[in-house]
Amino acid sequence: MKSNVHHFWDKSGKYVRFLLYLLSIVLITFALPNQRKFMYEYQKGSPWLHENLIAPYSFTIYKLSNEISNEKDSIKQNIQPYFRKNEQVKLNQQNLFKLHFDSIYKKETKNDKKEIQYLEQSLQVFDAVYEKGVIEYIDEFEKRKINSIVIIKENISEEFVLTDFFTLKTSYTFVIKEFTRIFKQNKNIKDTTFIKKLHINEFILPNILYDKVTTEKITQAKTNSISLTRGMIQKGEAIISQGEIVNLKAFRILESYRKHFEYESSFSNINLIFIGQFFLVSISIFIFYLFLRTYRNDIFSNTRQILFLLFLKVLFVFLTVTFVNYSKISIFVFPYILLPIIIKVFFDARVAFLSFVVAVLMVGFVVPNGFHFSFMQIIVGFIAIISLASLTRRGNFFTTSVYVFLSYSFIYVGISLIQEGSFMQIEWKNLVYFAINGLLLLTVYPLIFIFEKTFKLISDLTLIELSDLNQPLLRKLAEQAPGTFQHSLQVSNLAVEAIYEIGGNALLARAGALYHDIGKIVRPQYFVENQRNGINPHEKLDNIVSAKYIINHIQDGVNLAHKYKLHRAIIDFITTHHGESKVEYFLRTYKNENPGVSIDESKFTYPGPNPKTRENAVVMMADSVEAATRSLKDLTPESIDARIDMVINHQLQRQLFYESDITFKDISKVKEVFKNKIKTIYHARIEYPEAK
Repeated sequence: MKSNVHHFWDKSGKYVRFLLYLLSIVLITFALPNQRKFMYEYQKGSPWLHENLIAPYSFTIYKLSNEISNEKDSIKQNIQPYFRKNEQVKLNQQNLFKLHFDSIYKKETKNDKKEIQYLEQSLQVFDAVYEKGVIEYIDEFEKRKINSIVIIKENISEEFVLTDFFTLKTSYTFVIKEFTRIFKQNKNIKDTTFIKKLHINEFILPNILYDKVTTEKITQAKTNSISLTRGMIQKGEAIISQGEIVNLKAFRILESYRKHFEYESSFSNINLIFIGQFFLVSISIFIFYLFLRTYRNDIFSNTRQILFLLFLKVLFVFLTVTFVNYSKISIFVFPYILLPIIIKVFFDARVAFLSFVVAVLMVGFVVPNGFHFSFMQIIVGFIAIISLASLTRRGNFFTTSVYVFLSYSFIYVGISLIQEGSFMQIEWKNLVYFAINGLLLLTVYPLIFIFEKTFKLISDLTLIELSDLNQPLLRKLAEQAPGTFQHSLQVSNLAVEAIYEIGGNALLARAGALYHDIGKIVRPQYFVENQRNGINPHEKLDNIVSAKYIINHIQDGVNLAHKYKLHRAIIDFITTHHGESKVEYFLRTYKNENPGVSIDESKFTYPGPNPKTRENAVVMMADSVEAATRSLKDLTPESIDARIDMVINHQLQRQLFYESDITFKDISKVKEVFKNKIKTIYHARIEYPEAK
């Protein structure tokens, strides 16, 4: 059943992919809000580039969101905190003090008859403290530098300054001073020792207590009473003239006009708006379609990969619309850069960047200040993709999140300076949102895992893990077919260098090269690189049987790959590294031994298919070149060049690369890389003189 599903997604025709494109266009169009877009683009601090604008109808001038936010912040900053006086605190503490005083005084004075007199004097001191009031300390005293408060008593509010009250510190100092004065008169006790034993600090508690509930209610009532408007614009009144700078006042009026326009447009012909949006979304998706068809035919013809890329675009738009319509948090928090990062992990930088640009252009119709949003996202997306150019460690994602934060911050400050012309007007709290945005990018780890399993893709992170030489299957190859293992290492090194030169996924090429010959584990002794002591089992076999054993390492490799659950992208290297070429040695030997006999060459032909991607093609070339140059008896620069040219030209003549996206120019570059690399491997050694 599972194989049938895989076959459907991989082999489904162009009609299924066409339906996927059409479905994504319809879903995105339905997601977009059905309202007319304001016909003018403008920026605060820039000239008005359109014709003179006259109000077509009367409308209210609304305050800008940051103005309302600043007014609310001002109220919260200047609101006086509300307190209540708790009379019970004084009574409780005085009663406790009486008991404690009686116990300590009797021990110190041995029942001195003046105890009642001194107790009453002490209680009068406490009474004076609590009558004046000991105020509860709150953080706002320091944060907002509060000088006055409001006391509520019997539903009557009265304002006081903070100096009207004791603090815990000043009340303690006052009591100590008064007690010292009182007890100096008593010759039966040592005043300082006695006062310490009274533990006065235990009997002083705040009785002017902070009323948080009332403070918050008053604050909320005052913020709710803020006016949202700044007057009216009458029909026929000039709003702004061509060439005039869009200052704060003009910007406020234009924003109000835009809101009225979009509200009125909600009653317009929704069908026509839908058709217009359908056209714009269609052209955006069509650009993506043309790019894949022209430059990435391997993706263009892969239904599963098309489904994945279109799904991300649809999800991207739906999440943006939901966030804009229902979230009260700044849009700067939303981690848009996850889209190009995820695509980059599975594909390449070009596909990631174009996919992101297309998605950003579509959501530009939804978000406020669409031009600024698109400019910011495209620049930051490009920087994020470049920062992941070489994904060799998981720590690369953390570095990328830092780059994203810095990029957002610099661009935002630049745009704000153009609009506001002052550092003081910049909303610095948005930098906090950018920091949160950067941290949210670290959720890419579980998302990659989810998408990898759902869409049967292979990520760069998985390729890094597969390239670990301690992987069970590679260890098995090293133990049972050590010669093939060394050959695979050399092939991977050659393939990676070539891919770096012509472009492509070097991690995929490395992993594919390491696993391309794992089928030789089944019969390692039938391959010359694993033969030791001069024993060659082919000497006792018929040429057709020998060719069969050699060819079987392809299917054996596929079987092992399935057993160890390797991804199909890796299996493609196993099936394509010989393509539909011939087992030339045994074919020629058979022809020489059987002259004039009709030969069934299919028995000497690998099952294929031929390489489909440039990575497959490069590994095929590297595999043949490494084996051919290893067999050279005379290793000179000239012989190496000649053998590499011969091997690759023979593959070209057999048209083995015609189905892959590799050009003749790429192949010429690959040849040069191989020549230089192999000459370095087999460089001449220095002959050491004999010891005397």
